[in-house]
Amino acid sequence: MLDYLQKIADGPAMTKDELTDWAMKNGWQMIGGHPSLTRPNRPAEAIVRLVLKGTVVQLEIKKPAGKWDKIASAPYAKLVPDDETGMPIGLGLDTIAGFSMTPHIRFCDLGQMSASATSHSCGPL
Repeated sequence: MLDYLQKIADGPAMTKDELTDWAMKNGWQMIGGHPSLTRPNRPAEAIVRLVLKGTVVQLEIKKPAGKWDKIASAPYAKLVPDDETGMPIGLGLDTIAGFSMTPHIRFCDLGQMSASATSHSCGPL
């Protein structure tokens, strides 16, 4: 935690463009104007998306009924890139069980994120 706070104090925060570039370089795809992750068996249907607003970014998951559920939000000023992966720290992506950066992003157990979230399974790539 101190590392993260020090990085915010020392380094420049990620911009909207840098966050979008990171997502696109790491397997996210633009769906409905938002960087999104999909299920391997349904590549046109987003289940996770980043909603990039003027000063904040929101991390949302899609419930089975089709409604988007915001599970995290942070101002760009609080997001810093990880030194090794470039993954934004401060939005909570680094704390999600089943989320990894090897070699394609996998977003497996969303049910652990919040009580209102529903579990989605990645399956084999």
